[in-house]
Amino acid sequence: MSPHLATTQRICIAAVLAGLRGLAIAGPAETHVLDDRVIERRRELSLVVALDGQCIPAAQIEVDPPFVGTVKTSCVVEIVGPPSEALSVHAAGERLPVLHAPVADAPPAPPRMASIGRAIDLVGITAPVPVAREIVAAHLYMEKDGVPTSDVSLNITVEGGRPRALRWSSPGVAEIALLVPEWRPFVVVVAQRAGDPPIRTTVAVDPGPPRDVVVDVPVIHAAVPFEVAARISTTAGVQIAAERVRVQLPRCTRLAPMTFSCAVPGPTDLGVSVELEGIWIPLDHREVIIPPVAAVAVAVPVAVPARMPRGALGWEVALRGGRASDGTWGGGASAFASYSLTRSITGLMGVGWRYQRATFAGMSPVDGRLALAEQELGLLVGARATPVPALPWTVRLVLGPAYVHQRAALGGISDPSAGLRAVGIVTTGVHVHLDRYTIGVDVGAHVAVDLVVPGWSRPAAELVAEVGVAAAL
Repeated sequence: MSPHLATTQRICIAAVLAGLRGLAIAGPAETHVLDDRVIERRRELSLVVALDGQCIPAAQIEVDPPFVGTVKTSCVVEIVGPPSEALSVHAAGERLPVLHAPVADAPPAPPRMASIGRAIDLVGITAPVPVAREIVAAHLYMEKDGVPTSDVSLNITVEGGRPRALRWSSPGVAEIALLVPEWRPFVVVVAQRAGDPPIRTTVAVDPGPPRDVVVDVPVIHAAVPFEVAARISTTAGVQIAAERVRVQLPRCTRLAPMTFSCAVPGPTDLGVSVELEGIWIPLDHREVIIPPVAAVAVAVPVAVPARMPRGALGWEVALRGGRASDGTWGGGASAFASYSLTRSITGLMGVGWRYQRATFAGMSPVDGRLALAEQELGLLVGARATPVPALPWTVRLVLGPAYVHQRAALGGISDPSAGLRAVGIVTTGVHVHLDRYTIGVDVGAHVAVDLVVPGWSRPAAELVAEVGVAAAL
C-alpha cells in the first residue's frame, strides 16, 4: 500500500462536540492518515480528523505523549514520535486511536538464495521512495565463483536522482541509498562492475500526500452565480486531478461542479476535499461572507480621447483659422508625428504653415491701397497632455523657429522680403475617440517674436481655432 493512502476509522462520539466553529454537533468522527513512514527510527505521519464531512481544525487536535503534533494547514496535523508506541489523538475531548501501520523507509535486504546464479544482481524496493530524502532504494548482490564477495570495483548511477551511498550489510550484499531532488514517476538505478554490462532496476517515486490547497473565490453577492477555483497539490508539488477535488458550500446551491449560487447573505463555510481510494477527505476549511444583492450600477458612457500606450507612434493633422490683434484674418495647417511619452503625455514634432493677407489704405500723397501677403513656415516641437484622464480635454504647446516670407504690392509695384521669428502656439480643447481616430476641436493663441524683422512688422499675437484628426500607427 502506498504510504500516503488514507486509512479511515469510524468512532462514535456520544458526547456533544463543543467549540467546533461555534456549533454543537454530535456524530461519527473519522481519522484519515494521509502519510505514515518510519524514517531513521522515527515515525512521521500526516493526519486529518473529520466530522460530518468537514475537518476538525488542526489546532484543536491534541496528541498523546511521547508524540508531538504540528499544525501544517487548517485541517492537517503532522505527528512525530517513536514507531513502537501506540498512537491516539484527542479531538474536542474525545480519544481517537490511530490504527495504522507505518511504512518503513529502509526495508531490510530480501533474503538471498544460496547462489544467485550469476555474478551480480540488483533488486529495487517495492515501496515508492519519497522526494528530497535520502533512502535505501535498492539492494545489490555479488558473487565470485558462487561465493558472496564484496571485493569488487563498481560504478553506481541513478537516472533521475543522485546516488548517496553504497553500504555493504554483509558479504556480497550492499544497500544503495539515493536522493530524488524533485518528483518524477520513477528513477532507474544502474550498477556496473568493471568489464561487465550494466544492470538496471526501476524504483517508483512517491508524490507525497495531498496537503497544499489554493482557493480563489471571486467577489460574490447573494443570488448571483459564481465560480470557485480550487487546486490541491502534494507535498512534492504534484497537482491533484480536478475530478478528485471537490468544494462544499453547505448553505448554497451547486449549479455545476465548481459553480454555486447562495440565496441567503451572511457567513457560510467553504470546504475543500480530496478523493483518495474512493473516500473524500476534507483538507481545507474557511469562512466566506455572502454580501446582499449588489445594486446594479448604470454606466454612463463618456467620450474620452484615445490614449496610446507608452512608446506608441502616431500622427495628427489640423486646419487652423485665426484673427490677429489688428483685425486681420488668416488660416493655416499643421502636421505632426506623435510619440507617447506616458499614458497622458504625447510628444509632438512637425511643421506648421500660416497665411495672412492684409490691406491698408494709402496716406497722402500716396494713392491706392497696400496689399500685404505673409506666409510663415515653422519647425515645431512640443507636447499634448490630458490633465484629467477621465475627461476628453487636452492641452497642447508647441514651440520653434519659423521662416517668414512677405510680399507687399502697391500701385503695381511688388516688394518681397523675408525674416525669421520664434513661434509658440498654445491650444486647449475637446478630443473625442471615434473608432481608430481621434477628432479634436481646439482654441488658443499664436504668439511670435521677430528675430530677423521682415519688411513689414505684424502683430505679435493671434487668436486661433483648430479642427484636427489624429491616429496611432
